[in-house]
Amino acid sequence: MPADVIFRNGSIYIEPGVRAEALAIRGGQVLAAGSESEVMHTLGPGTRVIDLAGRAVVPGLTDSHLHLLAHGLALQDVDLGTAADLPEALARIRQRASALPEGEWILARGMREDRWPEGRLPTRRDLDQVAPRHPVVVLRACLHVCVANTTALQKAGITPETADPPGGQIDRDEAGKPTGVLREMAVELVTKQIPPPTFAQMRAALAAAVQDAARHGITEVHSDDVRQAGNFDTAWRLWNTVAGPEAFPLRAYLLVSWEAYEEYRESGLKRGDGNGWVRAGPVKLFADGSLGGRTALLREPYADAPHSRGIAVLPPAELSAFVARCHRDGHQVACHCIGDEAIDRFLDAVEAADRQHPRPDHRHRVIHALVCPPDLQRRMAGLGVVADIQPRFIPSDASFFEDRLGPDRARWFGPWNSLIRLGIPCCGGSDCPVEPLHMPWHLHAARTRQGLDGTPPEGWNPSERLSVTEALALYTTGAAFASFAEQRRGRLLPGMDADLVVLDRDPHRAAPGELKDLQIHLTLVGGRVAYEA
Repeated sequence: MPADVIFRNGSIYIEPGVRAEALAIRGGQVLAAGSESEVMHTLGPGTRVIDLAGRAVVPGLTDSHLHLLAHGLALQDVDLGTAADLPEALARIRQRASALPEGEWILARGMREDRWPEGRLPTRRDLDQVAPRHPVVVLRACLHVCVANTTALQKAGITPETADPPGGQIDRDEAGKPTGVLREMAVELVTKQIPPPTFAQMRAALAAAVQDAARHGITEVHSDDVRQAGNFDTAWRLWNTVAGPEAFPLRAYLLVSWEAYEEYRESGLKRGDGNGWVRAGPVKLFADGSLGGRTALLREPYADAPHSRGIAVLPPAELSAFVARCHRDGHQVACHCIGDEAIDRFLDAVEAADRQHPRPDHRHRVIHALVCPPDLQRRMAGLGVVADIQPRFIPSDASFFEDRLGPDRARWFGPWNSLIRLGIPCCGGSDCPVEPLHMPWHLHAARTRQGLDGTPPEGWNPSERLSVTEALALYTTGAAFASFAEQRRGRLLPGMDADLVVLDRDPHRAAPGELKDLQIHLTLVGGRVAYEA
């Protein structure tokens, strides 16, 4: 049986750390992998032979947690991620306001006030000065905090008498008036007032984002898009028109927001159902918020805000009841947990659910697991949960995580190596649009725990650095296991899906600091070209 394509003369990793001399593909699957003499037996008259000329092949890279529809829509919003200070951010909003008809909504994203000299969030009055005739919402990069101007607050009906919603907080000044800063579930008070995009607009945004993912070496995504799409049916239809055998070659494992659980159940779909390209995935819950916005739920008060321990998005009883229901129904649960108290509460819920309805291979996921001391690590290992981690959070949060936590707790901020040493299954994601899609930057962060500028020299908590093999495993074998796809993806073994990435050099032979500079030359999904430089 002749191959469609043969790769040779390079570093071909059929799984993290395991090399072959050549690789053959036929009909969207791996046909053969091994020595060149063995693989060249599959050569036929129509076989395309690709001389890698020293480049490297690795299994397709999966982003295990992101919001790809939000990324596509964000490409149309005001980008504050590169704003050097508050005045520059306000100037960008003023510029957008000058180009829009009066009354149209302005949405800005990527705000990182911790990197600004002012070190503070804007207020509604700051936004009123630059856009007095437009409703404005500015989302912090973490997406757990926003700032609304007076017009937006009025449209949301937020007044001094408005009570904090369950799981949310409206910041107020000394007179009790809203400052414009909204946290956690309070964010939705204004964002739900923004006119939703049409199906056609969302489809165009998702198509752009899917192609962007392929450019960055991504062959599959575990994407949380249901809330952004408005409901499960819309998200499911969107993905099935954008990705698949008749559309763009990118695979998706779709997270389902807990608010849409009833709709998900009524659809009749179970975890893993789909067509091999788009599959139904876990139910997504929130136990807390973000460390940067001081809404992550901690056991002890914040070191730089001793009056606060964060916000519980779902109270313990409600969280436990929902996990028990999903577990009983046979679903996988993926819970956003950044603070140690949030992780503890979710593990309590998993333990109780599994005690009532034992399931030996549930693979429930702790998303982020950022503040995770040894006792929680041991609990995770004992309960068989998956750690869904984001290595880029280490350099991105470096400007504040020690201030928020103090030196003792900061030691256990992102303990990736410790989790792996305990045998906890780990997968890696970007949380895009919180972080960029570019996979080499995530590999660099996992390997070095440094910023792109190489600081600090040893990395933050250097004992938690990963090897290149371990870093690649997060996005290949680890992600495949987390989505119950380890028999199909994550490795390039005969019979498995031909999802692979060609890099300009061997990441195992590159210096750690060079990983950020890896270039994507080819992204292949199911044997089809998704991106070629």
